[in-house]
Amino acid sequence: MEIWRMELKMSKKPVFLKVLLVITATVLSALWLFIACSGDSNNNWSSGGHGNNENGAYTLIVVAGDGGTVSLEDTTTHNAGASITVTATPNEGFTFGGWAGMPAGATTSGSSITFNISGDVTLTANFLQVTGTHTLTVTAGVGGTVAPEGTSAHSDGATVTVTAEAEEGYRFTGWTGAPESVDSLNASITFDIDGDITLIANFEEEEEGETHTLTVTAGVGGTVSSEGISTHSAGDTITVTATPNEGYIFSGWSGTPAGAATSGSSITFTINDDVTLIANFEQEEGTFLLTVTAGDGGMVSPAGVSAHSAGASVTVTATPNAGYTFSGWSGTPAGASTSGSSITFTINDNVTLTANFEQEEPATYILTVNASPAACATALTGGGEHNVGVNAPITVTAAANCTFTGWTGATGITNANSTTNASVLMDTAKTVTANFTQQQDGEECGVGHGHFNPDITYGSFIDERDGQCYRTVVIGDQTWMAENLNWAGVGGGLGWCYANNSANCEIYGRLYDWSMVMGFDASCNDISCVSQVHSPHRGICPDGWHVPSDAQWSTLVNFVGAIAGGSSSTAGTRLRALTGWEPFSGTLIPGTDVHGFSALPGGSRNTGGNFWNVGTAGHWWSATEAGATHARDRVMNSSYSYVNTLWPPKTGGFFSLRCVRDD
Repeated sequence: MEIWRMELKMSKKPVFLKVLLVITATVLSALWLFIACSGDSNNNWSSGGHGNNENGAYTLIVVAGDGGTVSLEDTTTHNAGASITVTATPNEGFTFGGWAGMPAGATTSGSSITFNISGDVTLTANFLQVTGTHTLTVTAGVGGTVAPEGTSAHSDGATVTVTAEAEEGYRFTGWTGAPESVDSLNASITFDIDGDITLIANFEEEEEGETHTLTVTAGVGGTVSSEGISTHSAGDTITVTATPNEGYIFSGWSGTPAGAATSGSSITFTINDDVTLIANFEQEEGTFLLTVTAGDGGMVSPAGVSAHSAGASVTVTATPNAGYTFSGWSGTPAGASTSGSSITFTINDNVTLTANFEQEEPATYILTVNASPAACATALTGGGEHNVGVNAPITVTAAANCTFTGWTGATGITNANSTTNASVLMDTAKTVTANFTQQQDGEECGVGHGHFNPDITYGSFIDERDGQCYRTVVIGDQTWMAENLNWAGVGGGLGWCYANNSANCEIYGRLYDWSMVMGFDASCNDISCVSQVHSPHRGICPDGWHVPSDAQWSTLVNFVGAIAGGSSSTAGTRLRALTGWEPFSGTLIPGTDVHGFSALPGGSRNTGGNFWNVGTAGHWWSATEAGATHARDRVMNSSYSYVNTLWPPKTGGFFSLRCVRDD
């Protein structure tokens, strides 16, 4: 308005000056109006004319889905109207599947998109897996790295190697999601991919003063430094060297830990976990190997493995020990000549020779007769010296609190289940054992689960933790509980009764997962806790008892099978209770319970809370792991006569538990 006043005051000036003032006022007024219209309610100004953007710039966010990469990835800023091109690149095994979040007016060419930015944009590139390929996703937990990392695609049947490496202060503890064909505790695993796989490398922090075991062995054809088993502090640097024998060359290491460096036949690494190394050797070209061994009763010269040039003449001599005679060579090459106990030949191939010896026929053999437990035999006859080839009679008289279960310990036993009419063929010196089940000290339990063998004299003991009484039985050299554990823990909430019915616990005992049985934290169901397993491992068993190892289960099954005639195929029938079993799929093979094990079909429970197979199948845990997330168990079914061995997931089933006495 001040401009117009100036014009009035100067109205008497020349005309051209008036015109100039009018034009100037008009321009300034338009400029004022433009500036006024360019501000927002807060007097903020923008050259772009957009009230929500101070500088006329917009945000572009570009994201790549699984299976590829993008240009301009992450978040970038661009001026309004700028032309932008973004390109998606699929990984191997993937194809580009289109863009999500395309702005209006965008154009595409193949996997590229072009547009003028006029607002904030979020673009996502989608990728599709190519038919006939599988994805491998590899990630590392806290404390280490993996290679390769992330998601990659592979053709069906392709061989893939994945390696985990622990950071300083950590150690590798195993793979989650590893195929069953590999050892999930190895830091480097190789497998053929036949489906989508997700692998997680697990690590744990090392404790101060922690040590690890190094096991070093040499394959055929050489030696190694630091051979055998040794213990080292975590983080120690170790070097092991392989040295080939004459006629061999070093061909590489098996069990190489992640991050190891090799130089010739030496390997150097930092030990952060237990390591098993094997040095491998191959026969050197242009030489042949002679392997000479001596059977029982003599020696050979030269002995062992030696290398010779093709066409060399070789002589080997056998020398019998006192009481033996040389009986000939096994593996004699064509064209060899013999002179007494010596053999001479021209070597044109690898040769393995064995010198055989025969014991000079004695007039008599010694028979040793034992009892197990020894206190169960009040009289044993048949031991001593017997003429060669005779059937020596053996007898035993059982103590009042013992039940005879059979003779074992040697071949050639006749009537092995008889205490008065058994005999042993004396074709060599032999030891036989009369086996019994024995009533243990302590007050006898009541009816218990009500399915015991009335012809067996059981022992018993009281679990002082809750006052429950369990029957026991001696089978071979082992004393087993004759019924399943029914310990509910200090708070009463450990394990489950079948179908959540407490009456089933009185018959079948309780069902537990593996970590419960072992007395471990539940995390041990998902990782290997073998370092925490003791031998024997008590777990949740009563004082003086422990969780049986897989080897102890095998001892039981093999002993029972031997009694049955040298085969474990009927061990399940002999261990199952006389009653309490129902047909499975219309089939029932009745149990004989000849040893008093009295196994009952307590069924199982899964993690979803469902119960299965009571009356037809029983499952029993062992203390032996079968990888980081699996453990061995034993299964008996009413439709088959054997004892099956499985290795289910530690959380895959809640099974029964039989404890074994520590002694």
